Order: sequence, then structure tokens, then C-alpha cells
Amino acid sequence: MTQLSKVEEHNCYDGYEISIICCARNAESYIGECISSVIGQKGPKFKFLLLDDFSSDNTLSVAKNILVDNKISYEIYRSHVNLGVPKSRNALIKICKTPYIAIQDADDLMTPYRLAIQINFLNQNSHICTVGGRAIKIDDAGNFVGMMSYSPVNHDDILLMLTGRVNPMIDPTVMMRKSVFDQLGGYSENDGLRLVQDFDLWIRMCKYGFRLANIDAPMITYRVNSSGLTATRKDDMIKAHVYAQACHKTFLDSIRSIHGKTER
Repeated sequence: MTQLSKVEEHNCYDGYEISIICCARNAESYIGECISSVIGQKGPKFKFLLLDDFSSDNTLSVAKNILVDNKISYEIYRSHVNLGVPKSRNALIKICKTPYIAIQDADDLMTPYRLAIQINFLNQNSHICTVGGRAIKIDDAGNFVGMMSYSPVNHDDILLMLTGRVNPMIDPTVMMRKSVFDQLGGYSENDGLRLVQDFDLWIRMCKYGFRLANIDAPMITYRVNSSGLTATRKDDMIKAHVYAQACHKTFLDSIRSIHGKTER
């Protein structure tokens, strides 16, 4: 917390249900659209927590200008060093006091009823700790390029996919129960996992008996960013993915054994 400073805060009411966690670095081109999609959410009471992770552009000023003109609850923080995704998310989630956490990336857009759909799902399915969904894909300019629809819906299928080479949860679509996140110690800050902190977390959730699900509907519009990590560090992400599986080899091998699957 010593590396963060609060920039600004606005509260509309008490009794928030959801904290939206958004960590941004050099996202001035997209942060305005991202925040507008948050402002447009229908249904539950939420608070938007934004961390500017030591940006060198105008991310912070763009975000402040939009938020000050709109009547939603928010807190804005700035890091005095570049923390990276796992540490910055952990820092924000430690601050929030809501039962639910929704992850939002600074270059993506929420679909209008995302929060309402996911909180209703979790309220109706107390055995599920984390729920994700599908995603609509757009390019840098906002043009439609396809759908991300590979995510399995049921826990058992998610569990089996964890043993393979594809992440079964689209990270910026997920909503989690904060109590489970806290119980597991949050995202790993192991340097070897910093590009796949979400994949590691899903494995640990399953490892300790928590259940996951995906909703068969788009929760976000996902920007296929030509300068993003997925595009620029693909090989590093694959290596990190393999390392995460190696860290949990005994557990994943037991899943493979149950399903008669061999590692490829």
C-alpha cells in the first residue's frame, strides 16, 4: 500500500455489492471507452476502483475527466512504480470491502448487463466461486473481428481444460467471491507466473475444492490489441503457462488420470 496514493474518490451511496477492479498502464487511447461501458452498467450497486500503474501517458487525466462528470462511485489510485498486473490487482482488491469482485481490463468494454447477469448467477449458485463468460472481439480501431466462445460452461469441463494448453476462463470477464480470493492469498506474485496470474488462480481454486463456471453469453467486448501482451509476448506467455502447470503437476496429473487424458 505504501506504493499507492489515492488521487480522488466519489461515493453515491452505501452498501456496494461489487467492486470493479481496473488496472491501467499507458491506456489513454482506450480508457475513456472502458469507463463509459462501466458507467452504463444496469442493475447492482458497484464501485469502480482504478489504479494507474505508473503510466507515462495521459491515462490518469483522461480517466479523471470522464469520472468527474458522471455520477458513479469510484476511487482512483496511482502507483509510484510499475507494479504489473498481479501486484496492482492484489493492491486494489485489498482495499475493497464488497462481497464480489469484477475484473475489467482498461482496453475492454463491458456489455450493459454484465454485472447484473453475473451477480444473479452467483447469488443463485452458492457453490460457484467464480463465473466468467464469452467475449466479442474487436481490433484496435473497434471493428468486429469475431467471437471468443471456446470457454467451457461447466466446472468439470473447465477443470479438464486446465490440464491442456488453453485457459478455460477469459480473465477480464470474471466475477469472483472476494472471500475465496482472500482465502487463497490473491494472485501469485511469483515472477514466473506474472503473465498467467489468472490461470494459476483458477488452478488453485479448483485444487482447494472451489468451483468455476462460464455463462454462455458475451460479458465483454475484448480488444485484440496489437501492442498488448498477448500479441507481443506470446512465447513468454506460453512458457509461463507451462510453468504454472508444472507448479501444480501433482494435482493436474490426478485430473488427467481420472479422465484418462495424457499430457501433450
